[in-house]
Amino acid sequence: MERSLWRQAQRGQAQALEILINQALKPQGLRVRVQQRWRQLVIHCDSPARIPAQGWTRFIQRGLGRLQYQSRQPVWLDGGDWQVVVNLGVRVPPSPTWLPYALGLVGAGSLVLGGWLAYQWQPPATIAQDVPETKITPAATPLPTPTVITIKAVGDVILGSNFPDNRLHPQPRQLLQQVQADLGGADVVFGNLETTITDHPYSSKNVNGRSVFAFRMPPSYAQILRSAGFTIFSLANNHSGDFGDIGLRDTARHLQNAGMPSFGKRGEIFYQTVRGVRLAWIGFSPYDYHNSVLELTTAQKLVQQARTQADLVIISSHMGAEGTGALRTRNQNEVFFGEDRGNPIQFSRRMIDSGADLVLGHGPHVPRAIEVYRGKLIAYSLGNFIGYRTLGSQAELGYSLILETQLAADGSLMGARVIPVIIQGEGIPVPDRQNRTIKLIQELNRLDTPGSTWVLGNDGVMRPRN
Repeated sequence: MERSLWRQAQRGQAQALEILINQALKPQGLRVRVQQRWRQLVIHCDSPARIPAQGWTRFIQRGLGRLQYQSRQPVWLDGGDWQVVVNLGVRVPPSPTWLPYALGLVGAGSLVLGGWLAYQWQPPATIAQDVPETKITPAATPLPTPTVITIKAVGDVILGSNFPDNRLHPQPRQLLQQVQADLGGADVVFGNLETTITDHPYSSKNVNGRSVFAFRMPPSYAQILRSAGFTIFSLANNHSGDFGDIGLRDTARHLQNAGMPSFGKRGEIFYQTVRGVRLAWIGFSPYDYHNSVLELTTAQKLVQQARTQADLVIISSHMGAEGTGALRTRNQNEVFFGEDRGNPIQFSRRMIDSGADLVLGHGPHVPRAIEVYRGKLIAYSLGNFIGYRTLGSQAELGYSLILETQLAADGSLMGARVIPVIIQGEGIPVPDRQNRTIKLIQELNRLDTPGSTWVLGNDGVMRPRN
């Protein structure tokens, strides 16, 4: 834990730096707040202390040097009535290479000794007296307002099916009316389209077989989805190919014509620009005709490629066992109907390690745990969202949610919220005033992701763990 925190701080991870700096400042009764804004690191200094800008600047400059700070992102100091860009070009004696290891068993606070305390840390007020004069660059302009992208995401979406028999709603535009307001107010609204949109008459599946289903919606339903607020869909799942290549192409075309791009083909990275921020979307499933969750090395390379071309990298992963017996998320491969559906924890964390900023899981048809790992959010399953006369809604199959996340353009998680939904009757979603989904996910988080750095509150808001 201690070594990991030290390394994260070296790489410029805001939360790790804040912990280390504040432990060094604690004896002096001072604090800082560290945030990511766009591609800059911002350190908010304790302005009530009335310590001059020069004292803070030299203190932070010296500490980052001794920490062997490796990130190239600019560092701003914000003292309320002054702002300074720290010059990281000043040479400061590095910490001995043995120091973090020698101190590794005496507590997280001791690691600060490797940076600020090992050389008899002095408070900012006195640092200015014993560090050689260095150039302090005043901020010529105010700190830029960070661009924050709000993404709302849901799980499996099927508005009904007209194959092999007619299971369509007589007034389909009513299907999403009660949750439409909750889908609003976002820059991006994502869903996993667990069906096809086509008139093609021939399914690629033998629906007479045991537990074999093929879903098909009329082309007009694409506009219903767009009117409800959806902006993008993943097609990397086990039903997008229910009507072969023709049905898959039709689905993508109808979505695109309605103003909603889709993604999910093998080798595909879909890029889009939202309010000046470049997003990369990659869809995964257990099948080799999509990007496969079973091919970790290939998946990591795809994410790394996207990382070089986009500000935010978002993963859609269709994986895991299904049903009310599959609520738990464990660090092991899951098998369903004889298929290896992958290891959700291993896959999701590897994607984050490779550069992804957000992982949106679906496939189990029930909600699962949500964790924040290395500052990035992983939703292991968003469950069903709508499955009119197609998907089960009994017990936890009917527990649903809209996951809202706010991501800064540099990938920092700025906020997250679970908006609870319950699926009623024949599969129609409505707001859940009893917060059943929140309570369920809280319990699953306690069982399956106790190490998450954020926690889910009773109000559905996720906050950093104290």
